[in-house]
Amino acid sequence: MAGSREALVIANADYANPGLSRLMAPARDAAALAGVLGDPEVGGFDVTVLENESAQTIRFAVEDFFSDRSPEDLLLLHFSCHGLKNAAGELFLAVADTQPTRLASTAVPADFVNRQMADSRAQRIALFLDCCYGGAFPRGLVVRAAGEAQVRDAFAGQDGVGGGRGRVVVTASSAMEYAFEDGRLASGTPKPSVFTSAVVDGLKSGDADKDGDGWVGLTELVGYVTDQVHRKTPNQNPQMWTFGSQGELLIARSHRLTPTTLAPELLEAMTSPLSAARFGVVDYLRDCLTGHDQRIALAAHAALTQMTTDDSRKVSEAAQQALTETPPTLLPLIQRPPATTSAPPEPKEHSPEPASGQVAPPPTTPAVQAPTAAPTSTSVPWWVVGVLVVGGLLLVVVNWPGVAESRRVWSDDSNTGWRTFRSWSDPEMVASVVVLGVGLFVRWAGRWSLVLLGIALGCTGSIGEDGVLILAGGLADEETAEWLVAGLIVFVMTVVLLVVLKPPRPVLRPVHLQSMAMIVAGGIVLVISATIKHSDGINFVTVTKLALLEPVVTVALGWLAIAATNLRTRVWLTATTITYAVISMVAVVPALTEGDSVSVLLTGLLGNLLVIAGVANRRPDSLPT
Repeated sequence: MAGSREALVIANADYANPGLSRLMAPARDAAALAGVLGDPEVGGFDVTVLENESAQTIRFAVEDFFSDRSPEDLLLLHFSCHGLKNAAGELFLAVADTQPTRLASTAVPADFVNRQMADSRAQRIALFLDCCYGGAFPRGLVVRAAGEAQVRDAFAGQDGVGGGRGRVVVTASSAMEYAFEDGRLASGTPKPSVFTSAVVDGLKSGDADKDGDGWVGLTELVGYVTDQVHRKTPNQNPQMWTFGSQGELLIARSHRLTPTTLAPELLEAMTSPLSAARFGVVDYLRDCLTGHDQRIALAAHAALTQMTTDDSRKVSEAAQQALTETPPTLLPLIQRPPATTSAPPEPKEHSPEPASGQVAPPPTTPAVQAPTAAPTSTSVPWWVVGVLVVGGLLLVVVNWPGVAESRRVWSDDSNTGWRTFRSWSDPEMVASVVVLGVGLFVRWAGRWSLVLLGIALGCTGSIGEDGVLILAGGLADEETAEWLVAGLIVFVMTVVLLVVLKPPRPVLRPVHLQSMAMIVAGGIVLVISATIKHSDGINFVTVTKLALLEPVVTVALGWLAIAATNLRTRVWLTATTITYAVISMVAVVPALTEGDSVSVLLTGLLGNLLVIAGVANRRPDSLPT
């Protein structure tokens, strides 16, 4: 899905004020919920957890969480704590330093959270409140808090949010009820609350995916949680309010797909007496197998499996070949047969927006947004393979070392006297051989083809950057023609790679702060490396000011990789950045072997390693198929 997926889980169990009893559930709530939301195979969220923090810390964290977001982001905020009200009936969320007599300054007002949600640019926001608001409760269950508060009124400001943005508020109970913990305060090992436990179970098991489309929508999840909560505490009624929300918010993958029913015309063609007609069905099913809709893909897989026994050898072999292209994400679903239905699922409709003050109806068949991160096929076209192989061969020929010290990569005889001869270990030759290797193997790499294409782009980018530096810096000397030819080759190959990879419009923010810090630090170290003098008192910047181009390109690639919101783009950009950095590390080795400068070598290695660590820290959740 487009956009980043971010979650902030806030849990408070210990309170400084003796009037607020200690809670057993929140710590376990936070761990269990963060685990399932952060699981790349389930929620795929980047999760931040805050436990037993002060009101000021939490207010800052909430404001920071909603700020600087893009419209495509999906944000989920979860509170597990005491819920209190003031004399005016306004709702407050109690935290570690809350004083019940000073709620305005020591608690987190629901109105504050309301304003931050309304001001955020993110179009999809879900708020979970595992608190309570007063009422009777069964004997033997531990009450979460006291007092009555009208939750829907606290977030009424969301009604005015426009621009297609949708906000959903989910509470563990209604305004007249308590939320319960599964055990007494004096019990031994604490367990998650009834509400959060149901949320975690529904997401982790996939049982909340009522329509079997492979995704757990928020409406489905609330319906599942309500059923589970009623079984344990009949007097507790989770509630959901929607404000300007159209369609469904997809919270997690369920991997519990129900295959759709193929069209009658297609089923009829599968049994046609004409082998040509059946062969055409195989081609159609192959496209379905690698498409976005996994329910159709499952049905296509079953049909292709049946056609492997066709009495026409041509049809059966084509069906078998098509099955080899099965996306890896479908394999667990095929190995664990999904539930079947006698009739195809009803088409999904957008849920109508409830009127102001109306509680959202129970789940029916929520709208599903198809994931947009995956490419349509794992197979690289033959013409692309041809371009990579031919281009790689030409680059190897152009950069062929020849007799030792017979050809120069570049030289600056008139200024500094520096020169570098071509060898089997120079970065241009290494990059050329890698590109050729990618061309030879990428067709059969399956799901790894995206990574290999990213590696090839990193190699062509490295050679291209060297060509700009050497030609524009006047360092080509006797090999100007060779560098012009190499530049033309890598330009053509880069254009082809970008056509295949289909990069979206670059996204620069928001970025993962820790990854950003490592990448920027790596760029700074690389700049320092270029300015350190060798044993002869000369540094690379003296040779050409374009020596600073490499740190700029490295940081730019790394930044784009960690900012990418599309999983497919993040995968190949990560591979491109790491490849570019590794080749740069190869290029810095002569600083020691020929320039006798340990400091230049170490800073060059450190700078590139920091960039690699930055993009690896913001690794893709999984390889798209």
